[in-house]
Amino acid sequence: MKKIVMVFGLLLVLSGCAANTKDKVEKSKSPQQTDKVQSSKKKDPVKTPESSAPKKVELVGKTFEIDGDKYHINVLKEWQDLALEDGVSLRVGNNDESEGLMVFGLKKGNLENFSAFKDLVSGDFISSDDITVKTEGIEKKPFQTTRYQGETYIVPLVSEGVKVSSRYYFLETETDYVVVISIALPSFFEKNSDTMTSMLESFEAS
Repeated sequence: MKKIVMVFGLLLVLSGCAANTKDKVEKSKSPQQTDKVQSSKKKDPVKTPESSAPKKVELVGKTFEIDGDKYHINVLKEWQDLALEDGVSLRVGNNDESEGLMVFGLKKGNLENFSAFKDLVSGDFISSDDITVKTEGIEKKPFQTTRYQGETYIVPLVSEGVKVSSRYYFLETETDYVVVISIALPSFFEKNSDTMTSMLESFEAS
C-alpha cells in the first residue's frame, strides 16, 4: 500500500538524520579542542558542581485526524510540527529531525483484522542503500495504555555505521488501527522511558 511505503520512507530519512547528527557531534570534537579542554583542566582543577536536579520535561498536546476521527496525544514541547506526507496524520520532531514521532492509521473496515494491519506495516521493513534494517533483532512485546491495547515492535536500524532505534506502538481503537512511530538514537529511549510512557498514555480519541 502506497501510504505504508511512504511512511517507512520517512523513517529511513529520519534514521539518516539521527546518524548524521551523532556524526556531526563527534567530528566537532577536534584534537585542538580536546587539548584546550585538557589544558584548562590542568590550570584550574576546581570544578563548579553541576546541579543534580533532573531537567524538567514539558509536554504539549497535539490534535490530529485519522480519516475524519479526531485524536489527541502529548509530545515533547521542544518538538516542532514537520511536513506531512500522504497517509501521515501527525509528524513532529526536533530541529534537525534526529528524533521525533509520527502517527498514522487505517479504518478497521479496510483490513481483515489488527494482525493484518501489523503485517502490512512490518512487511515494509526493508533495507535501503543507506539504511540497514536488522530484521533478526526486531523485538515484539505486548503493549497497553489505560485506554487501548496492542503491541510494540522495536526495530533496530544502522545508518552509516550508527545504531538507530525505531519503535512502532500498534494500537487498536474503536474505529481505527493506529501505529505511533518514534525514532531516535537508542540513548534517547533509555533516558526518556517515562516520558515516552506519558506520551503514549495520553493518546486517545477526542
